[in-house]
Amino acid sequence: MQHHYYAMNDSCKIVPLTKEYIENLRIWRNNPDLSKFLRPIPYITEEAELRWFEDYLSDPGTYFFAVIDRKLNKMIGSVALYHVQDQSCELGKIVIGDRQSHGKGFGYQAVLLAICVGIQALSIHHFSLDVHTENLAALSIYIRAGFLITGSHDFMRGGKELEMKIDKQRFTACNPDWKSVIVGNYDESK
Repeated sequence: MQHHYYAMNDSCKIVPLTKEYIENLRIWRNNPDLSKFLRPIPYITEEAELRWFEDYLSDPGTYFFAVIDRKLNKMIGSVALYHVQDQSCELGKIVIGDRQSHGKGFGYQAVLLAICVGIQALSIHHFSLDVHTENLAALSIYIRAGFLITGSHDFMRGGKELEMKIDKQRFTACNPDWKSVIVGNYDESK
């Protein structure tokens, strides 16, 4: 969905995904090291990525963001809130694709900022996600953020995915940093 929400803290910001960012997504999604825990799809061409982006813009239940390193003013990843309905949504499509940004806490920051947009701008109270049991980096981020494991299911590429959930009350209790997050309407001139 075309939207104008953003969130930021001292080190990171998330801004609406625009056409200028989609080539980075395509490159990262085609990287087998980065996509091994994602749903399998064929190689993404530039044309296919553009079609995906146009479809995304017309999807009223999806809010996609570019993750920006504020120090470098550079896109380093993505995060999304999707299947938004009745004060609930899924959190996902999280990737920190920029290799030099790995291990610096940006995955956690992306989760924190996206949930803050969900709570403060979209009135979301319940967040869910699925994570592969072998995706230890992501799993540690979700546990740190306060997500609880509520179930599991088989993953189409083998192994298991954990089903995790968190509500607004637990999130705000587990993440005191949420109070310092600024959420608003994005003005591209900033």
